[in-house]
Amino acid sequence: MSTGKVVTGSLKSLGLPQVLMRQSSLLRDNESPWDTFRKTFTCDLAGPVIIAVHRSRPSHVVAIRQYAAEEADRMLHLFTQIQHDNIIMVKECYRFRGTVYARMDDLPLTLEHVVWCGSVYPTHQQLSLIVGQTYRERILDGLSCLVSAGFEHMSLSCSNILLDLAGNVKIGALEFCQEQCLENSQPRMIKSLASIIMILMQKHEKDEREDGLLMGVEDTDRWPLESSAFRFLLMTSSAGSIEELRQHAFVCPRPPKGELVDLARFALIAARISYSRIG
Repeated sequence: MSTGKVVTGSLKSLGLPQVLMRQSSLLRDNESPWDTFRKTFTCDLAGPVIIAVHRSRPSHVVAIRQYAAEEADRMLHLFTQIQHDNIIMVKECYRFRGTVYARMDDLPLTLEHVVWCGSVYPTHQQLSLIVGQTYRERILDGLSCLVSAGFEHMSLSCSNILLDLAGNVKIGALEFCQEQCLENSQPRMIKSLASIIMILMQKHEKDEREDGLLMGVEDTDRWPLESSAFRFLLMTSSAGSIEELRQHAFVCPRPPKGELVDLARFALIAARISYSRIG
């Protein structure tokens, strides 16, 4: 399955034959993933995930997420609609005894691990790269894809944004995606994005004002009021759409690819991940 495909139309614009074709290429019906893979441990990375190895090729490590029977059809439908470099990608699905097991991108970190890195903060350039650079490592393009496909992520947070050791950032926890009309979904996701940015900038979220807006940061030495990062954060309180945010100067520069590698490596060393060993 191609990992670079972008679905931009609304759900209603996708014909039934297209949907069925995508689902049939993705789904292995009446087949257990545990015939092919062996569970090694479970942990929480944008939701519960099972880390497993291929039974005949144990050097091949995979991440498998499990969905209950009542969620199976909805998740399969969602996986066929949302395919984007900045959203966690489904490689294949197994449906066995009503449960769906999705083999997905294996990303070992979340932005929450970056926040936990003691006194280490992303640089201005790294923050820009996380939010909206022209390479694959950005959140805004993933949100734009969700909006175009008619979805809203109802739990957008640092703990649900995944990061790999190459510095690629992907929106995870897709079980929290719900179909929404364009006008309703964007203000809430923009507000969540503002919270994510603020926490990355200063390790915590500034208190909410009486009017419900999140405004600014407290460390103006690290993030000067005239900086594009600060101005972008302020813009989130007035922007009417994801597309409007994508046009801001903060997301336009093009630093060398790999700018986030050192931050990801440090986050891995400092990570506090709860896990449960299997076997």
